[in-house]
Amino acid sequence: MSSTLTISKIITEFGNYYLNSGQNKQRLIRAMVQPSVTLEQYARHLRVEETVYRMANYSFGSVIQPFSTTFNPISSIEFFPNEIRLAEMKLNASIVPHDIEASYLGFLAGDETRTIKEWPVVRWLFEEYFAKQIAADRENSMVYKGKKTVGGTQPSHCMDGIKELLVQGVSADYAIQQISGVGALAAATIFDQIETFDKAIPELYQQRPDVVIFMAPKWVRAYKEAKRSKGYYQIQSDSQIDAVIDFSGHKVVGLPSMVGTDDMFATVQNNLLWLTKREGNLSNASVQLNHYSVDVMLDWWEGLGFACNQEVWVSSETVASENSASGSASASASASASASASASASAAGA
Repeated sequence: MSSTLTISKIITEFGNYYLNSGQNKQRLIRAMVQPSVTLEQYARHLRVEETVYRMANYSFGSVIQPFSTTFNPISSIEFFPNEIRLAEMKLNASIVPHDIEASYLGFLAGDETRTIKEWPVVRWLFEEYFAKQIAADRENSMVYKGKKTVGGTQPSHCMDGIKELLVQGVSADYAIQQISGVGALAAATIFDQIETFDKAIPELYQQRPDVVIFMAPKWVRAYKEAKRSKGYYQIQSDSQIDAVIDFSGHKVVGLPSMVGTDDMFATVQNNLLWLTKREGNLSNASVQLNHYSVDVMLDWWEGLGFACNQEVWVSSETVASENSASGSASASASASASASASASASAAGA
């Protein structure tokens, strides 16, 4: 079993001994670690006991008809199953605390008053490494890009992420709505493309300010840059340029979990559900002494899903590569809006 701690370069540079020169945790510095954003800010967190969370969606039929003396019932309600399956995942780590005792990192070692499990290096790993890396793995690999893979070993293999939910959802009986006519995202046309997408969202939702359109952060920046370049906004600085879509009050949001993608989807606030069972709380981790190794074990369940698929809209391009056969539930954008995007692209290239 390999140790989590690799200090060979420290030993090579600083020597295999501990010399107290006032070093402490403030001298242990690393670059920023991606925090959790998608779930913490844009999902409703539910703590559950079951591993399959079941709900039901429903639709109404019309009830009003012209009067006649003949009884003619036309009302109807149809129910659709909706479930979120949680996936079990774990954290396993093994360290040999003695490895750091005769090194520059010796200030993280313990003394005769503490057991090996209680050495400062163990606490430091919990606070600095495990807590931050769980959030980073979740955001970078699981939340959007994850795909449940039997026998997998990577964070992205743990559970189905939002992209997979979108791909599966457009083929469901109670379907996520596709929006066509947007085209592949490009900086030259992003302003018109976002407006094209937004205008295809049903009018019932057009004045709801809680509708959010999600994409990679680079596309939000491109959208704001396009706003600045239009020339008909009276602005004094870039701080006055927001990500709100004109006339609807909807906004675009860049998610770190979507970095590297050209995808776009929208939903209402709190429609994305994040379910956890035991929720990966590090205070529940098992810390065991195995000879001179300290082994850390933690397991938990979590999963994602939409409470209501029909309050989710996705560009056809987002699901096309993995779901080219789907499409009966498309909500097509207007041809005039698509033509506007093409015209802008031509003007930009002129």
